Amino acid sequence: MSTTQQQKPESVVYDYDANASYGAAFRAGLDDLVAGAAMYSIWTRLGWRDMRQQTHRMMLGPLWSIIGTGIQVAALGYVYGALLKTAPTNTFAFIAAGLIIWFFLAACILGGLSVFLNFAGVMKEADLPVSLGVYRYVFRLLIEFAYKFVVFIVVAIWSGLTPNWNTLLFIPGMALYVLNGVWVVTLLGVAGARYWDLRELVAPLMLIAFLATPVLWHPEILSENSLFATLNPLTHYLDILREPLLGHAPAASSYKVVLIMTVAGWASALAAFGLARNRIVYWL
Repeated sequence: MSTTQQQKPESVVYDYDANASYGAAFRAGLDDLVAGAAMYSIWTRLGWRDMRQQTHRMMLGPLWSIIGTGIQVAALGYVYGALLKTAPTNTFAFIAAGLIIWFFLAACILGGLSVFLNFAGVMKEADLPVSLGVYRYVFRLLIEFAYKFVVFIVVAIWSGLTPNWNTLLFIPGMALYVLNGVWVVTLLGVAGARYWDLRELVAPLMLIAFLATPVLWHPEILSENSLFATLNPLTHYLDILREPLLGHAPAASSYKVVLIMTVAGWASALAAFGLARNRIVYWL
């Protein structure tokens, strides 16, 4: 009597070719990112699950994200409005938009350092594109951004801020944010996987960046020293999304800076990811 043996699934093998050219590594990284993007049905579900797991034991669930952001906007709007002697209707909308956008930017940078560390279990168990963890994380940030955006809508209504044609520029601005979010998380994910303690260095630097970026204050208050804010690329990232929300058209220079950063960032991310893609799992 013959018996049939149950076929075992093949283990995932990460084959690193030390002699591979930079062009081959670049194409491998690009292929992985394209394959990962095509699996949107998986990373969108994982992103939703991550968000639910973060809030499922809370009484108010994701409402805490909205409430917490609202409290920060109310407190900072009152303090900075008094310090800068500006009208509350202008200050609160400005700070609400700035904080919500900064949360997304900071999460891409700090969270990007740990994206492959958090995705290590899946990488070691399933034959999936390595970039799947990047898309999963960025999608979760977009969900959180949407929750926090409710605060800005409430503040805008209270301030009497009405949409105009400039508000439509929010759409291309958001598209640029998604494109930049993917390359930032990919590039920093590679660095964070190789150097685990990098987060301890970046975290205090982000506090300095927050204070040096016009999230809560207007660049105009620097007067002759406004060049300081102009040279800060995060200022331009804020500009292309916050100005449309406030009904203004962003400066053309801000779009130029962001587009240059997008092209340079994607080139760097593809090069780093292509070279390290099959080694990341051994670093985790």
